[in-house]
Amino acid sequence: MVGKSPVDRQELDKLKQEIELFKTMLGAIKLSLESQEVAVKDTQNTANHAVNLANDAQNTANHAVNLASDAQNTANHAVNLANDAQNTANHAVNLANDAQNTANHAVNLANGIQLWVSHEFVLDVPQNGKTAELKMLPADKHFAFLTGVAGFFRGGGERIWLEIRADNHWYLCGLAAMEGVQGRARCARIR
Repeated sequence: MVGKSPVDRQELDKLKQEIELFKTMLGAIKLSLESQEVAVKDTQNTANHAVNLANDAQNTANHAVNLASDAQNTANHAVNLANDAQNTANHAVNLANDAQNTANHAVNLANGIQLWVSHEFVLDVPQNGKTAELKMLPADKHFAFLTGVAGFFRGGGERIWLEIRADNHWYLCGLAAMEGVQGRARCARIR
């Protein structure tokens, strides 16, 4: 009998929703930037960052789908699952870095649009197999994004994610079976 993976469809759907929300917000920022008169060089840099960000978001979504499929296969697929989880974590770090760069460019380039970005929230996840969480800002006024992950991601026992809870706040959440797992995130809003 194949072991049941801790990754389930509900978690995958949450990840897809967060990616779609993030893509929608990036689309709004890009449209606002296109309506502004900016220098040709800065406009090209922003366009390049937006393309890289969209590609990284698509790669992250592809890895998440592969991760969910691999979790349902035999023990031989567990090694591939661990590799995919590490790749997904690397893509998440790249995505967060690109998102920060794009946000910084949007602030510098947009005339009349200001993007406020919060301080960085840091969650050190204890190695106890229980979900750790850190309450961030209200979800009705902000969007949240991961800015980094750290630690050893071995299989499905280590996860970092963002979610909106019933109190309408963003939460940075993590789960760790290995030592040293950490997640970082920020909240932002368009003024």
